[in-house]
Amino acid sequence: MKSRQIATCVGADLHKNNTHFIAQDKAGKEIESRKLDNNGVMFREFLSSLPQPVKVIVESTSNWAWFCEEVKAGGGKGSFHFS
Repeated sequence: MKSRQIATCVGADLHKNNTHFIAQDKAGKEIESRKLDNNGVMFREFLSSLPQPVKVIVESTSNWAWFCEEVKAGGGKGSFHFS
């Protein structure tokens, strides 16, 4: 992302029924750790509550695609970028 620096970096650890998120500020300080049920609305609400823009890092796993699609479905509710 060239025009705005990432304010928050979020790691997402996907599981069958839930996802564990750890959010860090740009200095690397943990600002939030949360385990949520696998629900796109809950994901988007959580990510939107963080300082924007947010970069989401998703582990390499066979079930990453649904996660990215659910988060992206939030439209203008946040500025999310994936790695």
